[in-house]
Amino acid sequence: MGGNKRATQGWIANIVTDKLKSDGDISPMELRKWIMKTYNVNVPYLKVFRGKEQAYTDMHGKWEDSFMKMDVFREELLNRNQGSVVEIDFDVVGGKKRFKRFFISLAACSRGFLAGCRPYISLDACHLKGKLNGVLAAATSVDANDFIFLIAYCVLESKNTQSWIWFLESLQKAIGTPSGLVISSDMQKGLEVAIMHVYPNVEHRECIRHLYSNFKKHFRGKFFSKKLWRAAKTYLPTKHDRLLKDIGDVSQDVIIYLNTNHKKVWSRSKFGITSKCDYVTNNISESFNSWIGVLRYQPVLDLLDAIREKVMKRFDNKRMLVNKWNGTLVPIAKNHVNGISKNLGEYEVCRSCDNKAEVKCKGQRWEVYLDERKCSCRVWQVTAFHVYTQQLLLLLRGMLIGTNMLIRVTL
Repeated sequence: MGGNKRATQGWIANIVTDKLKSDGDISPMELRKWIMKTYNVNVPYLKVFRGKEQAYTDMHGKWEDSFMKMDVFREELLNRNQGSVVEIDFDVVGGKKRFKRFFISLAACSRGFLAGCRPYISLDACHLKGKLNGVLAAATSVDANDFIFLIAYCVLESKNTQSWIWFLESLQKAIGTPSGLVISSDMQKGLEVAIMHVYPNVEHRECIRHLYSNFKKHFRGKFFSKKLWRAAKTYLPTKHDRLLKDIGDVSQDVIIYLNTNHKKVWSRSKFGITSKCDYVTNNISESFNSWIGVLRYQPVLDLLDAIREKVMKRFDNKRMLVNKWNGTLVPIAKNHVNGISKNLGEYEVCRSCDNKAEVKCKGQRWEVYLDERKCSCRVWQVTAFHVYTQQLLLLLRGMLIGTNMLIRVTL
């Protein structure tokens, strides 16, 4: 390239288009360096910035046009998806409306969650790319086969208390407050206050992975790491307390830090028994962020509609998949039963009656109460699956493997 006069804004837009498709996070400064290295042309920063903006416009159209069509888009969604909750929030500046937020919970998603998912919601928000400085928030759950299930999604101006309150109030319009509802999240800015405002009585869990990423900034070492993760994953309160005591014996500062900065539920030993979901991380939200991928670079309306289309296709794919299943148990439940059946010989059962027994294995023992669906290990109460002990007892009673007494997760 001979000189800067030939490096027009249009030329820059043309050469950076493929670069933006593969790396949409690249900054104008990084693009400027890339152009210099690749084409040996020194282009002013402002020209690179405008060239990048033009490239986005060429790929997705004018972003301003997206905002002008939002009311029409909302009406179309409501007309074609009866029972959906679709909300738009605007600011009025100088007598003109300025877009602020857009919430969507399609009827198929809200009804599907209430009818077929555990009362567990993972909340998260990721930053949008391209020309819009906002975030995409989502409420996701898991269905009977542990597939990710999108309940609602929303474009917000930022992560703050008021935006989270607006999102959660819109979500509540769609799903209400299911019995035993659990909300899991990272400690997003303003989210804790928002949950207390809209869902004050739900169980609010903190993602242990997020907790640990902050924890290790203050306390390093394999001892602390191992004990903390084991304390998060154990179902037994006594074991949880013992592990924290081990940590406290080495450093009381750790215990003070946890009690001060991480007051939400982060251990299975503290989980309630209604949701039947024992996730200690917020990974399903991360999976959603990965699922939407490059859509975050699109204008708002294109983004919202593209997610709607992905949801529709996903529902159809899962419907066709379910039609191929046999029996009354979902595949993950069948695999669970088949897996634990191989180890039944390791367990010794001492029955007190048809519905009660003591089960021993490798120096450990548990009390099982079949009618009450309880085991002293607490795994039965907390998870969707029952454990080895229940299957043994059912076998001894001559009951069939695969009934609802054994596995609760059914189609």
